Amino acid sequence: MTDLPISHPFLSAQIRNNQETRGAWTFFSGHRRQVMDLIQQNCRGGDASIAVIGAGNCNDLDLPWLAEAFPAVHLLDLDAQALADGVANQGANTGHHIHRHASVDVTNALHLLDPFLQKRPADDEFEALLHTLQGAPTCMPGTPADMVVSDCILSQIISTLTRLELTQAQMVSLTLAMRNQHMRQLVAALNPAGRAILITDLVSSDTLPELPGLSVAEWLPALQRCLQTGNFFTGLNPEMLSITLRTDAYLRERVTHQRFIAPWRWDISDKRSYLVYAILIEVAS
Repeated sequence: MTDLPISHPFLSAQIRNNQETRGAWTFFSGHRRQVMDLIQQNCRGGDASIAVIGAGNCNDLDLPWLAEAFPAVHLLDLDAQALADGVANQGANTGHHIHRHASVDVTNALHLLDPFLQKRPADDEFEALLHTLQGAPTCMPGTPADMVVSDCILSQIISTLTRLELTQAQMVSLTLAMRNQHMRQLVAALNPAGRAILITDLVSSDTLPELPGLSVAEWLPALQRCLQTGNFFTGLNPEMLSITLRTDAYLRERVTHQRFIAPWRWDISDKRSYLVYAILIEVAS
């Protein structure tokens, strides 16, 4: 894993995002309940550890419950201050159960993108980058674990790419490469018979303005309409993630089961909401 200096543009952007939601504990209540329900429904009595990738301010986590349920809870995020504040703000008697892993690039690839913040990559440079991303997954801090949660970090990883000097075709190719690499890393981070929960936002109220007013029964039809019209974040079509789990050489050898989790609405403020879904992934024992 590669440490990033606090001045790095990818890290500074993440810090700004976390600052915007630092006091949003109440707004996150519905999303937090969905995330915790997924964890509670899919953990097992013998689980010794859980790793949450993209924990940030921990607004969507019930840390006291996690510390009670798992002997080891590993929280990973680029933003060290957000992680420290998130743990402190819950006032949990977490003791030695909570382990913070901060200022670490969990993709282990952001440093590879640095040269292209200022200049467009030549064709051979870009092909070399894609080839590197297709390599064996790297080990993340706090793993392997019995359960790994990708906590709405995939869209953030993808959004960093908009800072690069890329053609449209390069942007799409790199987005898919980074997405697939993240999925391989999730699976590589699991102990035998482990479970990963990939949670990601699909679309925001910026382009789906009716989202804040939709009822629970309308969330799934809204997701289906967004997929039909192309109104979703690039690379995050759940159907394509499902296909990748079945066809990627690394993933198909290890994944034994996957299940789509119906969407829900995540209100991060009174001005913005996201439509979120999850995929449960199980690996061989």
